Amino acid sequence: MKITKEILANIENVPECSVCKEEYKLDEEVVEMPCKHRFHNDCLLPWLKQHNSCPTCRYELQTDDQDYENKKVSQQQQRQNESQSPVSQSLQTSIQSINQQNLDQSQNNQEQQSPGSQRSYFNIFRNPFRRNF
Repeated sequence: MKITKEILANIENVPECSVCKEEYKLDEEVVEMPCKHRFHNDCLLPWLKQHNSCPTCRYELQTDDQDYENKKVSQQQQRQNESQSPVSQSLQTSIQSINQQNLDQSQNNQEQQSPGSQRSYFNIFRNPFRRNF
């Protein structure tokens, strides 16, 4: 695609190739990725020979290797299933229970202390020369 006046006017904050950092010029040929990032052809091709992603946002491009694509889909499904697994839910419930027990215990401790024995940590640190120990 060629860089037009409209494209230059609509490019938000980055009127340059993020690989070589040169500003785009009017009527210059650039390549636009599916993620809408633009690059000089000579800048993008060496990157794509080593990676299958956008140099800016790491949007992963589809490959022609069907085994790789199947493995990628399988890994995504596995991660999704792990985040919704009963073990994960059970762990989350246990953590909530422990947090509630700690909160209850803290409240009980505060109720059992006499009003004069409660320390304000703010007051201790406000005046470093005053000792309330």
